[in-house]
Amino acid sequence: MLRFGLPSAESSIPQMLNVRLDQLLMGALLPAPMLGLYAVAVACGNAASPLLNAFGKVIFPRAAAEGDPAARARIFAEGSRTAGVVAGASALALFALTPWALPFLFGAEFAAAVPAALILVIAGGAAGVNLVLEEGLRGLGRPVAVLWAELAGLVVTGTALLFLLRPMGLIGAALANFCGVAAILIVLVWQARALTGLSVFRLLLPRPAGARASWQRLRQILGEVFQK
Repeated sequence: MLRFGLPSAESSIPQMLNVRLDQLLMGALLPAPMLGLYAVAVACGNAASPLLNAFGKVIFPRAAAEGDPAARARIFAEGSRTAGVVAGASALALFALTPWALPFLFGAEFAAAVPAALILVIAGGAAGVNLVLEEGLRGLGRPVAVLWAELAGLVVTGTALLFLLRPMGLIGAALANFCGVAAILIVLVWQARALTGLSVFRLLLPRPAGARASWQRLRQILGEVFQK
């Protein structure tokens, strides 16, 4: 219990800081109106997170309940590939809609947040994949991998904010967020590759021959998500 529970609890601290550090520093170092613009950009960037988080909650018990290591790796890979497709599609849709939807929903005075929002939409897609990978790794019994990934992301985010926040403002904060999310994704994929023995392409990219199976798997997971 301690071997699983402690890393799971500890990972929540850097995870929370990775989400909020940019806004905390903006509130301390930059004018308040800029923080308001950035908060709107963050809201747009995280629009698809609830769906991908739900995907992760489905994958975790499936992987944890499977006793055969090869079957667990297969379940993990199916879930991560599906998450990659959903995250990519949602990010593309949000990227196309944001320049119009953000001023429409929040008002024309928030149009200055659009460039940062576009960066955060891309970061949000990667962050959604991170959520699914983290739940999958917990399902494989490796919560410590999540802890190391979140710590790596925190170091990268903090360093990027140090160099980018003051000179670039909103864009600098968004780029720092993206760098941190990318660092987490790289560490998670590296850990998943070591645990499952699968290549990066098999973990993240659906194969053309398996497109029909991926679509069926997506429908199955969506059914489970909405039943819950």
